[in-house]
Formats: sequence, C-alpha cells, structure tokens
Amino acid sequence: MDEQSELRLELKRDFTEFLDQDFGRETGVGRYVAKVDDIIKHYAQTKRVRLEVDLQDLSDYNEELHRRVMGSPSTCMPPFEEALEEFIRNRAPKLLEESQRVHVSFTGEFGPHTTTPRQLTSKVCADGVSVQSW
Repeated sequence: MDEQSELRLELKRDFTEFLDQDFGRETGVGRYVAKVDDIIKHYAQTKRVRLEVDLQDLSDYNEELHRRVMGSPSTCMPPFEEALEEFIRNRAPKLLEESQRVHVSFTGEFGPHTTTPRQLTSKVCADGVSVQSW
C-alpha cells in the first residue's frame, strides 16, 4: 500500500472515531451520533445527507486532526465523507442509494483572516464577520 492510501485510511479511521467518540454522555448517545440519527430520520423528506461539524469539537477531540483539516482540507474531506457514509450505512444499511453522496461541512472559526469588501470578487457567504475600525 502506498503512502497516500495509508494516510487516507488513517484519516478515515480518525474521522470514524470522531463521529462515535462522544458515546456515553448522559443521554447515552453522543453529539454526532445524534446528528447522524437526525439525518437518517429526515432522509425520506430531504433525500440529502450533510453533516455540519463544529471545528471546535474537532479541535477538542484531536488538535492534530483539526490542524490537518485546516491545513489541507482537500486531503481530509474525502476520507471524512467516506467515514460518514460508512457510519450511516452501519446505522441504517438500506437508507442510502448506491450512488448517494454524503457531505460534511464545517462551522465555527476558520482562523484569524481579515478581508475588506473590495477584496471579495465573487459571491461569498461569511458567518461571524466582525467589523473593526482603525
């Protein structure tokens, strides 16, 4: 197995553990297990799968994994989506169609980046923008 394949498998395993990591809280079901169960419950109406992951949760779980996602999202997203698909198929084996795509999106703070309206050259959705006067 080459280095890229090993990295992808390692990331997939880490993301699977992240999804299942908070099992055993007071409710007996972790935050992301509950989110996945909610996606499964509403799938008949929505016909889509998108899991929103809070970057702070990822950082709290594993700082190195958080750093990898922030530093190289194109390397991390495919194994995360594979882990999510497998996680859903384990919880509801007949839910997803064979070609059904699942998606992961991130919420939260993406870092100390600043921009001005003049720098925006396309449609951008910005969450949590703050204005500072100098």
